[in-house]
Amino acid sequence: MAGRGGVLNPSRHEHRLCLNQKLPPYKCRGCKGLGAGIGYKCQSCPNFVLHGPCADLPDEYVHTLFPQHPFNFRLKTHLRHECDACGNLIRGFVFQSSTGVRLHPLCMVLPVGFRHSGHQNHRLELVTQEKGNYKCKKCDMQNTKWKYRCARLDCPVRLDVNCAIVDIHRLNKCSITQVYKPSQLKRALVTAVKVGKSVGSAVLGITPTLIAGRGVDNIGGADHGREDIGEEAGRKEPTGPLNGICS
Repeated sequence: MAGRGGVLNPSRHEHRLCLNQKLPPYKCRGCKGLGAGIGYKCQSCPNFVLHGPCADLPDEYVHTLFPQHPFNFRLKTHLRHECDACGNLIRGFVFQSSTGVRLHPLCMVLPVGFRHSGHQNHRLELVTQEKGNYKCKKCDMQNTKWKYRCARLDCPVRLDVNCAIVDIHRLNKCSITQVYKPSQLKRALVTAVKVGKSVGSAVLGITPTLIAGRGVDNIGGADHGREDIGEEAGRKEPTGPLNGICS
């Protein structure tokens, strides 16, 4: 539970965790992904830090997109599984539904819509499935997992979750270009793309995380006029609640 003294959640950590909003880049001890800025830190255990969602999401969580199938928290999976949203390997904390959908905690709280820093003219909306082959406008890779697409039907912008999550959680401001470590096969694909080799495995729909060194570009181009689409009422802030600050 969260309170003024921080978060005490025995299923995540034995000690109370305190919210810190000025953390340098860190590795989350829960999901094993990178984080920065906001996180929950243990004052008793050196270097124990969790992402906000890794620390304070309840053990049973009802996802907006799957209201009939609640997700349950697991410390880890016993087999090799990928996150159904971002496609990266699950190496630690995970939420799993009765239908077998598995999501990283950060992917559990993806907003259904947001405005990317490189495409602020139009709102991007989360989709779990889409017909056709589309490349992410940020990393230029095809993605078969969840993605964000522009709310304007005539706008071709697509953004995969790997690239979106960096902007949603404002990690790009801390020089972080990827959250989850790609698998060995994905890493080989990224390397091949960077050196200009032909990559036959791309047809398998492998989606690497953002190639390090590429900044936040304007992913929409200059030909899209600004459209004032109202933000969805009650949208959940991606950085998580800020009511658990330790005094």
